[in-house]
Amino acid sequence: MITAVLFAVAAAAGGVLRALASTASASARFRTPVGTLVVNVGAAFAAGLATGLDGPAATVVSVGLLGALSTFSTLVRELVALSREAPAAAGVYLVLTVSGGLAAAGLGLALV
Repeated sequence: MITAVLFAVAAAAGGVLRALASTASASARFRTPVGTLVVNVGAAFAAGLATGLDGPAATVVSVGLLGALSTFSTLVRELVALSREAPAAAGVYLVLTVSGGLAAAGLGLALV
């Protein structure tokens, strides 16, 4: 029961953090969704670090917190919107998200 409650709290925190990052980058008037890029790469790094966790803590952190923080649906929505305005920028954003996420996850794994 405590794991379910912690999972829900972690997921809510991840969603709120993602929303705050998206709002902050939108208000800064970046052409690309910098907030989502930063949280996705940061979540990938944290996921690499989270491989050192065991049991319920691994689920709460990696799936609850980091899963809500780095939602695929937000990435896709922002890619579609950006591709309508600036297709080249959307391509760069996608490449940075994927390559940055892989590199960050690898770094997190290496530190465990």
